[in-house]
Amino acid sequence: MIELGALSGSADDQAWDAFLRDCDGGLVYYSTRYRDLLVDELGCEAEYLVAREGEQIRGILPLMWSGDGGRVLNSLPYYGSHGAPLAESPEAERALIDAWNERAADPGTLAATMVGNPFRPTDPAEPSHDLTDERISQVTELPSEPDEDAILSLVDSSARRNVRKAERAGIEVEVDPSAWADLYEIHAANMGAIGGLAKSRHFFEGVTRHLRAGEDFDLWVARLRGATIAGLLVLHFGRVSEYFTPATRHEHRSDQPLARILVPAMAAAVDRGSRLWNWGGTWSSQDGVYRFKRKWGAEDGRYRYFVRVNDRSLLDSTPEQLRARFPNFYVAPFSALRSGAAAG
Repeated sequence: MIELGALSGSADDQAWDAFLRDCDGGLVYYSTRYRDLLVDELGCEAEYLVAREGEQIRGILPLMWSGDGGRVLNSLPYYGSHGAPLAESPEAERALIDAWNERAADPGTLAATMVGNPFRPTDPAEPSHDLTDERISQVTELPSEPDEDAILSLVDSSARRNVRKAERAGIEVEVDPSAWADLYEIHAANMGAIGGLAKSRHFFEGVTRHLRAGEDFDLWVARLRGATIAGLLVLHFGRVSEYFTPATRHEHRSDQPLARILVPAMAAAVDRGSRLWNWGGTWSSQDGVYRFKRKWGAEDGRYRYFVRVNDRSLLDSTPEQLRARFPNFYVAPFSALRSGAAAG
């Protein structure tokens, strides 16, 4: 018989992470260290549900509730973090979905969004929803040995040319877990240039408080004549490494410093035991981003956001109003807003 409960201490945390490591779809976003990072960054409330049969964990579902702007439920918030149930049996998955539906339907819940997991089966149980959003999943299967030539054999010829160009320019790369100021500065400038939302300085500082350098994350930098011109934050959990935050100084894009980083970063991921390199979700409108990932050996998949909006007045908001009221929480597809906003 399946029974539901919530995490309640370090022993539960350890059992959760141990279960997660053995799951298909066991990504860093579900881990208890990433939970602590998000709670620190967002000031939100975490509710991590566990489905047990006797003493054995059979399924897990991470939930987070927004703060002062009203109760919004996400699994999970913050730049599309994945959070759909991971379960060993249909019974455990059904129990977790039912628990989600109960919370999502509560009159005090303004809206609820579950972000699908691209590594789950193709026909998982769906939560209650009235709207959906979709992303392209792009993932590269890594070679079995941490050999840079093996990495290069996976990628398009144009990517190999970019690597050689960066090498000829004299760009050098290394792991530098102290280079947060450079990563934040370049990332904020990149996002500002395209009108995007940058991750906060506090978030990057929180990575070092909650995650372990060399185990949970690596911070790669590219330098030219001693100056940092690009960076890449890679997160790791189990068999998957995440291309989490890339950043390149605009004036050095043509030098291809990110290509110079990617080959040793992917080889190092293999060396730590990763078998998949997750490039993250891509909107269908992001043609350039999509092509870049494809030339690095990425294969396509699809996953959905399952959205329930109980307070329909939220759909009268603008994207800016939703972002201000519920920072870093997903409320509704921008295409569903009655203001006529573009999808986002």
